[in-house]
Amino acid sequence: MRILEGYVATGRQLTGAMFGHPCPLRIEDIERDFDVKPLDGVARDLNYFTPMAIMSPPDNLAVPTEPKNAFEARGLAQYLADPKAFMAKAMEEWKKLVALYQSLGINVFIIPPEPDLSDQSYTADPAVMLQRPDGSLVAVVGKFFARGRAGENAAMKRQLELMGFDEIHTISKGHFESAGDIREDFRRKALWVGYGPRSSREGAEEFATIANSCDMNVWLLELVKQPSEADQKFFHLDTCFFPLPNGKILWVPEAFTKESQDAIKKVGARNLIEVSVEEAEGFCTNVKAVRYDTLVIPSTTSQRLKELLGKDFKLFEADVSTFMLVGGGVSCLSNTLYRSPRLSLEDALVQSLLNVRWIEKTKDFFRKAHPERLVAGNPDLLKGLHFLLSDSARQIANTGLFM
Repeated sequence: MRILEGYVATGRQLTGAMFGHPCPLRIEDIERDFDVKPLDGVARDLNYFTPMAIMSPPDNLAVPTEPKNAFEARGLAQYLADPKAFMAKAMEEWKKLVALYQSLGINVFIIPPEPDLSDQSYTADPAVMLQRPDGSLVAVVGKFFARGRAGENAAMKRQLELMGFDEIHTISKGHFESAGDIREDFRRKALWVGYGPRSSREGAEEFATIANSCDMNVWLLELVKQPSEADQKFFHLDTCFFPLPNGKILWVPEAFTKESQDAIKKVGARNLIEVSVEEAEGFCTNVKAVRYDTLVIPSTTSQRLKELLGKDFKLFEADVSTFMLVGGGVSCLSNTLYRSPRLSLEDALVQSLLNVRWIEKTKDFFRKAHPERLVAGNPDLLKGLHFLLSDSARQIANTGLFM
């Protein structure tokens, strides 16, 4: 099979013309409307402070006639009624999500869709990307339990090889559906990993061993498995659990076994925010955190949770209602890099901000986009890139170290 090239969209929002393209989106369209470059070796350009997302357009999205979860069981009728309209709506939602991410300063890496991979747009599920304290990049390719998705593992592995990861591991024991069953806990410096309906305990433990070698703490949680897949609402951890950057945790108690409920209560203590089963059906735990103060949430999030989360975070809503009918939400549609909490700020600066090629690229961007801010000797050169740098990094940048 021919290895398909991927492209990264950098530094520019989607143009208005993007939304006029006919469905499905073609790679040629992406090249015209994005600032793009091949994924070849792009892992070397990932810097510590830049949020990133790997995404893939839903060219082949479809609802299977044999549902793999409770949401597909509901969405099948809508899909069969008008597949073309269903696909067009999904493409529109996906394009707008990409545009939103770019407006928030997220580097969006686009993987071309491959034939017969109807769920490939859910890029969180095929693999996990990790970074060791020394900065080396490690990928773990999962092993799907869900029918018809095995080809996504191989497709993602080819892209990771193109990106130039230092190590690529493949899960060999049981099943593991990767980032769909992983939640990063910024405050507690750990990864919560789910198993039960899709990922097996053996697969989760194999991943945990690799993550531990990257100096990452892993806490396992068991989800309740329903007798029938068509009744399974909480098939991945991201459908029922989300540790917020401020230390609070969104969770659906009914999704977990008694032992895992007790573990969550012990760790979360007074920082737990219970989500009802009805609220969870709106995929309100399936969100994406952008740094520590911003959340991208589905528009179906309950008003109660919007008001609660709005007290601590900037909220940006995304319509992903069509993808929800296939069992996916906001965080399902992108994959990201999990970095070791032991990666020091000093190491991060050496690996990213002091990367000469990255600095020159940044200065070149500013010369073209913000010439009015290029005052000779001004230590605020990088200030305008606030969407790329954390607060601590900006403070260091403003010392004039990079001039």
